[in-house]
Amino acid sequence: MGMPAAFASRASGLRFPVDLPTDGALYRLKPAFPRLAWPGRPLFATMAPGTKRLYVVDQGGRIDSIPNRETVGPADRRPFLDLGIRVRSDAYETGLLGLAFDPDFARNREFYVAYTDPSLALVVARGRARDAMSAENAAPEIVIRVPKREPHDNHNGGMIAFGPDGFLYVGTGDGGYYGDPLGNSQNMGQLLGKLLRLDVRGQTTYRVPEGNPFVSVNGARPEIWALGLRNPWRFSFDRASGELWLGDVGQDAREEINLIEAGGNYGWNVREGRVRHERGPAPVPGRRYLEPLYDYPHWENGQRVGGSVTGGYVYRGRRDAALRGTYVFADFVSRKIWGLRRAGGSQVTRLELASQEGVVSFGEDDEGELFVVSRSAGGGAISRFEAVLNSPALRIPSRLSQTGLFASTRELVPAAGVHPYEVNSELWSDGARKRRWVAVPSAGFVEFRREGAWEFPVGSVFVKHFELPTVGGRLVRLETRVLVRHRAPGGPEWRGYTYRWNSNQDDAVLIDGAEQASYEVENADGSRRRQTWSFPSRADCLQCHVGGAGGTLGGRTAQLHRPVRLADARLVDQIRHWESLGLLRGVEGTPAEWPAYAALADESADLERRVRSYLAVNCSHCHFAGGPAPGGLDLRAEIPLSRAAIVGTCASEGDLGLNRPYRVHPGRREASVLWARLKSLDADVRMPPLATSVEHAEAVRLVGSWIDGLPGGALAPCR
Repeated sequence: MGMPAAFASRASGLRFPVDLPTDGALYRLKPAFPRLAWPGRPLFATMAPGTKRLYVVDQGGRIDSIPNRETVGPADRRPFLDLGIRVRSDAYETGLLGLAFDPDFARNREFYVAYTDPSLALVVARGRARDAMSAENAAPEIVIRVPKREPHDNHNGGMIAFGPDGFLYVGTGDGGYYGDPLGNSQNMGQLLGKLLRLDVRGQTTYRVPEGNPFVSVNGARPEIWALGLRNPWRFSFDRASGELWLGDVGQDAREEINLIEAGGNYGWNVREGRVRHERGPAPVPGRRYLEPLYDYPHWENGQRVGGSVTGGYVYRGRRDAALRGTYVFADFVSRKIWGLRRAGGSQVTRLELASQEGVVSFGEDDEGELFVVSRSAGGGAISRFEAVLNSPALRIPSRLSQTGLFASTRELVPAAGVHPYEVNSELWSDGARKRRWVAVPSAGFVEFRREGAWEFPVGSVFVKHFELPTVGGRLVRLETRVLVRHRAPGGPEWRGYTYRWNSNQDDAVLIDGAEQASYEVENADGSRRRQTWSFPSRADCLQCHVGGAGGTLGGRTAQLHRPVRLADARLVDQIRHWESLGLLRGVEGTPAEWPAYAALADESADLERRVRSYLAVNCSHCHFAGGPAPGGLDLRAEIPLSRAAIVGTCASEGDLGLNRPYRVHPGRREASVLWARLKSLDADVRMPPLATSVEHAEAVRLVGSWIDGLPGGALAPCR
């Protein structure tokens, strides 16, 4: 019996595991409460003493509670508090940011919240709950309000926690924008960029504990416990030692983990991690700046390491003896979850524990077991760690020839059911030439969507092959990247694997980490240069293939709606061709109604369409509403410029040496941060940031021409 017609073009010999592999990590994450979904923007989770309940903070101002047991369902969820219009949450780092329960909550029902108010001030307020499940009738009383000196919406801190001494600790950001321009973090007369210690129990508002280090220092705010912080997003106390661990989010270069001392100055904005902040003020003679226990760069050997630390907890639970005593933290940008172990003093070892998109917080239950709070454009998740079993079923083929993707790797002939495809607009890859294939398994279909990413079934595989023209026009096979749709506990996830071609150019080998190589390339004028090629690690693949952007970047109507020539010389629409192969269903409308990106070099298309397509393909997988990149920039091509927060919008993530610039200054490319990032080869500021070290001259020229041609007008000055 033959294969059904609908499956005649499906791949049947692929050898990738369906269940999500471990990426070499020690743990994977599983839903802590499998029967519950977490819509909205969950930001933090914590237990209340004596209640056996978990409280989940949503950035929009709501707190829900559930019993801390795996079997809870929707009926077990209880609304604890909704702060409503008290909370401003319209910007990326604003909202309800922190929650802490009085150590004697079981008796006095007091709790504390931290949020940004409509003026962007950070407010800490005290509430009194009716019982463990509801505080709806309690109007929180303001304990302390930390106003902004300028109305920037980022760097608000917002973590609050009771220490083992019974005092409330409050983390405040430096007030926002870029580089702490007002010097708040080093200003002892300001509460911004600090860690505060307050005595709030039994007080109307608060009093300053006598042991605070700056109580007797003239001009210093006595609430300050430590200073020199940029954005202390999350901190915690080791329940065994009492040590205070704090993750401070860096700017251009480094992320840091600090062990906080009373009166400690952690350097910002003079220092960033262990190095001088190159645009900051000079160190003050005689002032001691404490180095972090651990810091790491944003980039290393041309590869992305991270970009935004999420502080965590020292694990003191009972379920996993191997993890006990390890400080668990994450990086929001790289998606890595790491563990730090101290060998003594300041000597630490970093372990890769797991990976997860959008880790915003960790939480700790009464027994010291950890939760992971994460989110993406589709909502949030609360997960627990699960040790990975070293099962052979989790192994990825070590050679490209073993994957079942190619009938011949030497000739690069695809296997049956592995189909070539083309895209309208190319992701810039340092001048490499690319070929692409897709394979869909014999079960399931690809679901068509007019806008956004298509839905691919578990087991689908995308293949992208890279070749570099070198001296004499010779094409050198560099790598073949494979993107696989796996089944995972929290739902299907895409994962990427890189195969590096051998010197014989007849097969490629799976690499575990990032690698680099250098090749001799011929310039247009006949001169020669050495070009570095970066091979991405599995973590690097996840920098672009984020779940909120659909995982796959090419699998969408705007990229695939184009004419292609088949082997029999017929010219057909590629989407109709996929439909005829039985791969695609749910196709709606006619080709004339479908969106299509325009290639940068397509002179038949108008300039704005070409540029918007280029920015969508190269940038929008991070820069979209709810995406991992900060600042609210939305570079999807279907978003009107008026809602993209780009033209006439002040730069928020660095000025690149320009004078109070806009992201795009209409009519002036040289005053636009977007153009400066596109032109730069500095790994800390370049966009796109990954695996590229060669300027895309045509993009620089055309994007510059587009900016110059935008109509000007009165713009509000940037601060």
